[in-house]
Amino acid sequence: MSNEKPLYEDLEITISVYPRAPEAHLLVLHNQEYILLRGVLEEFAKTQKGGLEAKLNTLNPTLWAIIKESVGIQDLHIVLCQAYIEEQRRVMEDLKEENNRLIEQKEDLERRYYGSSISSKLE
Repeated sequence: MSNEKPLYEDLEITISVYPRAPEAHLLVLHNQEYILLRGVLEEFAKTQKGGLEAKLNTLNPTLWAIIKESVGIQDLHIVLCQAYIEEQRRVMEDLKEENNRLIEQKEDLERRYYGSSISSKLE
C-alpha cells in the first residue's frame, strides 16, 4: 500500500500510515504526534457513537483531553471513519493490482509452456 499520502488530512488533523510500522497509524493533532497501534484505527472507526470517548480515554487520557477541547468527539469519529475507509480503498486497489499481476504472470507461464495462454483459448 502506498504510504506517502495521508489517509486523512485537514487543517487540524492528519492521519497517515506510520512509516516505521505499516500496520500502525500516525495521528497528528495540533502538531503533536500520537501513534495508533495496529488495529486501533479500525476499532475506533467501527465503534458505536457513544463508545469512542471511553476507548480514547483508556488509550491516551492526554489525547482525549485535547480532542475534547479542540476537535470534538463527533468530528473525530467522522475523521477516523474517513481515514479507515480510505485505507480499505487503498488495500482493495493494491489487491486488484496484485491479482492482475498474477494473472499476467500465469498467462506468461502458460504461453511459455503451451505455446499460448489457456485463458485465451477459453475465450
